[in-house]
Amino acid sequence: MFGKDDWEDGGGLTGASVAALTIYDMCKAVNPGIVISDLKLVKKRGGKSDFEQ
Repeated sequence: MFGKDDWEDGGGLTGASVAALTIYDMCKAVNPGIVISDLKLVKKRGGKSDFEQ
C-alpha cells in the first residue's frame, strides 16, 4: 500500500511517463523510429528520504 508521500513522489515521474507515451503514440505514424529515453528522477523532497542528483 502506498502512503501519501509515496504517491506524491511518484506522481510527477508517472505523469511525465504518461505524457511521453502520449506524445510517442501521436508521433509514431510520422516517425516510426521515435524513442523515449532518459526519463529519470532528478530531485524529490519528502517521504522517507530526500533525493537530488
